[in-house]
Amino acid sequence: MLVALVFLVLLAVLGIYSTFLGAENAQSFFNTLPLTVYWIALTALLFAGIATFRRLLREPWLFMIHAGVIVILVGAMWSSEKGHILANKIFDTEKIPSGYMVLFERRPYDVVMNENMRTQAGTLPFKLNLLSFWLEYYRSGPATITGVNASGEPFTYALSDEFPEEFDIDENTKLFVLETFTNFKVNIQERLGTPVDQQGYGENPALEIEIQTSEGRTRRGFLFEKFPSMNSAGAEYNLRYSAGRITGISDYKSYVQVLSSDGSKALAAAIIEVNKPLEIGGYHFYQYSYEPDNLEYTVLAVVSNSGLFSVYLGYWMLGIGVAGLFWIKPVLGYFKQKKPITYGN
Repeated sequence: MLVALVFLVLLAVLGIYSTFLGAENAQSFFNTLPLTVYWIALTALLFAGIATFRRLLREPWLFMIHAGVIVILVGAMWSSEKGHILANKIFDTEKIPSGYMVLFERRPYDVVMNENMRTQAGTLPFKLNLLSFWLEYYRSGPATITGVNASGEPFTYALSDEFPEEFDIDENTKLFVLETFTNFKVNIQERLGTPVDQQGYGENPALEIEIQTSEGRTRRGFLFEKFPSMNSAGAEYNLRYSAGRITGISDYKSYVQVLSSDGSKALAAAIIEVNKPLEIGGYHFYQYSYEPDNLEYTVLAVVSNSGLFSVYLGYWMLGIGVAGLFWIKPVLGYFKQKKPITYGN
């Protein structure tokens, strides 16, 4: 009991100390040889506790707490770099613990690089093909249409969220805003090409507008924020569309395709973004970084999921054991001790 208490106090001290190291340094610190011996010894102490104190076997909540910690430690050691080396030797596999991938658009790739980005950590049993990469932005202020009327007077109209909207360019011309697009695309499968708002694959703000004159002439077209030279309606009024002032980057996303090892077969496709990784083939792929100037490539962090299920299971066991010991057991004990009320004749 005393030795176990010392180990638990040491665990608390190590946990506090690691918070000042940062995530990557803390990972390296906990995988050093002295700490590896510590984890194995702590796991052995917990096994010894279960074998020595028979009460733990009779108390299901206490047993789940101790067993849950063991399952967590085993899963964490199994997912470590040394755990992967041991597993690769035992099972003759080539699982990569972690690393990074630099993906250029339309260039399938399967090599994972180490942290220094100079040496290879290994090769995946499949390829990733970056179909597209884009940024999403925070915007402030309303969307606006600006232009110059026939008298040479500039105008600015703020758009609402209700469509269609009607504005007067001048006394003889009206502007109707029919539809707004966050990401304007043309469905080339249709015969004449149908415009669609393709959510989740980039950003191309646009408006569909109609211009009506007092003589009864009507023209319909589109206004593009990023491509004003392509504005097909209202060119004589120098119409410009702004979806709102950009105040910062809200997210960056990679649309990737998973291919077979020879690149001949598509296995899956998914959008990877911050805090929403792709899980496939025994790995998690996280959006990590990107090339900021021309968005020529994206950087994904690759993490093996070996041992992850064991860690999750251990935390569930630990949580249920604590809840049972401090909540369920006392409540059940209270109702067992409560005597029923009896009435005399």
